[in-house]
Parts: sequence; structure tokens; C-alpha cells
Amino acid sequence: MSGVVHDLARKGFGEGTNELYDSSSVLPGQRPLLHPTISEAQPPLNIVERVPVGAGTGIFTRALLAHPEWSTSIQKLSALEPSAGMREVFAKSVIDERVTIKEGFFDNLNTGVPDGQADLVVIAQAFHWCPDFDAAAVEFSRILKPDSIVALIWNLEDR
Repeated sequence: MSGVVHDLARKGFGEGTNELYDSSSVLPGQRPLLHPTISEAQPPLNIVERVPVGAGTGIFTRALLAHPEWSTSIQKLSALEPSAGMREVFAKSVIDERVTIKEGFFDNLNTGVPDGQADLVVIAQAFHWCPDFDAAAVEFSRILKPDSIVALIWNLEDR
């Protein structure tokens, strides 16, 4: 699988760190989802999600699936993550028949994401890891239906 991963992310999210990442308080909690603009996407939704350096360990996915307005709107959620360790924790912690987790990169979402199939691309806490924003935008355009939404989400901790 070709694709580019930020070198710091490749090293920082390596083997043995993913369970700690998933259970730690290093990330701010997921606040009530999602901005009303995103809610304009009409169900049933086919979502392609990329969370911390991809889908990460499933922190955002679990919040999305548990949210009362979103839990019943999702038809399919294709989570993509370049790190094998993160995918492993995701697969153990996100148990839902609508959700798949596969290897994928910002600039290459070919793993099971056909042209014009996604209603929404969600990137939570991760777009700063993207090594090539232009290549990512081209790839998002390829998989999204016309007039669909790309949501870049950051939760900032209020200290």
C-alpha cells in the first residue's frame, strides 16, 4: 500500500503505545457532536472517517456511534488508519457491524472507498499530520458525492 505518513506520527504511534493513547487523558474529551453544518448531510450516511493519524484507536468513532442524533443515521462507516497498532486497538474497541477499519492514508484512500460513495469525510484531531494537503483534497474529492461535506474537527482543552 502506498501512502505517506508524517515521520513523527509513524514513530510516535508505534507498537506498544496504542492502548495507552486510547485510555489516556492526553486528548481532550469529545464534546457534543457535531456542528449543525455537518448535520445537513442527509441519512443514511456513508462516512469515511480519519481520526488521529487516521481512525486512530476509535476514540471519535465510539463517540459518534454513541451520539443520539448520529447513531441511527450511519449506514456505513469506513475508518482508515495507517498504523497497524492503532487499527488493532480500534478493531477491539469499536464493535459495530456498520464499521470497518482498514489501512489508508490521507493521499490514498483506495482501500475499499470507491469514487463518489461518501456522504461525509470526518477528520478529528488529525489533519495536522497530513503531509500533503493538496493530495488529500484531491482524494477527498474523488470519494465524495457532489455537495458532500469534509469536516475537520479539533477539540481544544479549556485549562
